[in-house]
This record gives sequence, C-alpha cells and structure tokens, in this order.
Amino acid sequence: MGQLGVFLGLFWGAVWAAFLEWIPFGRFLVKRRTWITVVVGVGGDLAIALGTVDFEAWQQVTLIVAASALPIILRSLLHESGETASVRLPNKVIWGVEDILARCLRMRDALERLTERARVLEDSALLSELVTLEIELSSIRARAVDARRGTYDYSLEPSENDKDRAF
Repeated sequence: MGQLGVFLGLFWGAVWAAFLEWIPFGRFLVKRRTWITVVVGVGGDLAIALGTVDFEAWQQVTLIVAASALPIILRSLLHESGETASVRLPNKVIWGVEDILARCLRMRDALERLTERARVLEDSALLSELVTLEIELSSIRARAVDARRGTYDYSLEPSENDKDRAF
C-alpha cells in the first residue's frame, strides 16, 4: 500500500502543479491566495493517505495538520480583509470582462438564429439590422478581449478593424 500512496501523491502533486502553472485561476491563487493552494494540496495528500494508512493514524495526522493550519489560515484571512480596493478591483474587472465575453457568445448565437429566420422570411430590412447588430457585437467582444489582454485602447468610434474581427 505504501508504494501506491507515493505514486498517487506524485500524480496528485503533478496535476495540482500543472493547474497552478497553466490555468489562469490557478495562477491567481498562487499570486493572491497562496494559503488556499496549500490547503487544497495538503487536503489532496490527506485524501490519498486515508486510503493508504490505517484510519487511526490518518485521524491523528489530520488533527495535527488541521491544528497547525488553523492559525496560518486565520492570519491570511486577516491580511486579506485589510486589502485595499485597488488590490481587489483588478480581479473583479477581469471577472466582469470574462462575463461580458460569455454573454457576447450567447448573444452571437441568438443573432445567428434570428438572422437565419430573417433569411427564411426574406426580410431584407430585418437582415440589414441584424448584420449591424452582429458588427456592433463583434466590436464589443473585440474590445473586451483587448481589455482582458491589457491592450484596450479607449474609443467611442468603431475602428475599421472592428468590422473585420470575428468571434
């Protein structure tokens, strides 16, 4: 059972490290909420140990880890509660941009369905309005992508490139 636990621990560590390295939310946790990465990592280790050591030993180790972690977690929460809005704001902005992008995709799908219905009805006036909406939606999405990448350039007027940028 011991070798299986070591192999599972190695696998779990590799998966968790990959998540923290390559997934944006993982990178956010590493940068702003390191204590959560430790809690999840140790939690995974304890879950593996539960299946590989006897229960009483696992219970004792878990109590020791939990007791030592509690003051560290409380310290981290106290420091985070004192963060200024300037630290929290960028995260909220990024989440807002992600929400806008998701809503743009849903809107694009709805516009495509409406455009198809307008084609069936051969309503050229409606088709023209829908094409205008699709262009504007494409512009909104392109600007949100630029904002997410940090390359947003403020302008109320659509640029020529906005009309060529597709989802």
